[in-house]
Amino acid sequence: MRRPTVWLACAIVLMAAGCDSSPEQPAPDRTVAAPAPATPQPTGNVCERVRPTLPGDWKIEVQRPTISPIADSCWLTSTTDPKNQYRIAVGVLPLTRQDIADFRRNAERSMKEEGYAAKAVDAGIGENSWSVNPAVLGPWLVFFNGGRMVRVAQESYGPGQLAAITAVAKTINTLPGGLPAAPKIVGRPECERATAAAEKVLGGKALARRDAVVYGKVTCQWGSARAGVVVLAGGPASEAATNFSIVKSTSTNPTPDARRVDVGQEAWQHDGGDLVYRIRKDLFVYITSVTLSAKKSAAIVALGKAVIPIYDR
Repeated sequence: MRRPTVWLACAIVLMAAGCDSSPEQPAPDRTVAAPAPATPQPTGNVCERVRPTLPGDWKIEVQRPTISPIADSCWLTSTTDPKNQYRIAVGVLPLTRQDIADFRRNAERSMKEEGYAAKAVDAGIGENSWSVNPAVLGPWLVFFNGGRMVRVAQESYGPGQLAAITAVAKTINTLPGGLPAAPKIVGRPECERATAAAEKVLGGKALARRDAVVYGKVTCQWGSARAGVVVLAGGPASEAATNFSIVKSTSTNPTPDARRVDVGQEAWQHDGGDLVYRIRKDLFVYITSVTLSAKKSAAIVALGKAVIPIYDR
């Protein structure tokens, strides 16, 4: 349909100009300038782009993605001072203004519940950025670039650390070309069988995935803009086993914080929703979620049952 439309438009222009259509008349120049090539979005992790801006030598370590919102994470550690470490996480999904405001409110509520005396204050890096400078922990700062959440933290507490992470955050916020591109889906086929159950925990479609193999065990991670859930598994010395012991121990508190549930050989669920269980003597599973709405404890138990075939084989 395009070719007849162009011909008709040209005909109208010639008629309006009173042009002669004889063979001797030279054809009008209809050359169309080629559009300028789009600037490619940067790739790679953000630590690779920040490192050249820092004085001294720094080692980059890629870390496990954060849960909610799902964010790719990396650390920059000084080669001369291991305690001088920037922990940077860049969100995969763009957030709405409402999401951003809700995340700040949720962060402030969580800090209050955990007994932090420090308050979140405006960080001065765009709308709804905030920073926290606790008395005993390293400071952290959150801002948003193109709707994607960016978190910059320092491992250790000390004078000048908040100013240091603020400088790094400003560098990230002004990187040429913007934040590195991030694929929304990094999935493994083993995790597909549990996606429907994970979406019940999220309360909607899983828009991002970060599945991986960690120490020989599959890790499944699903997320939306407002929630995330991750499944970790491992042997007796793993993070899953450690959390199994921690959650189980809270069941003996004067006011128990965990209860038995029916998953695997032995399972305990914390009042906050986290689930830990044993599939066999030497294999443990840990499921945790972060959400801006109420946690769905029953849905987390159902997810625990759905992932058992991934590991019990």
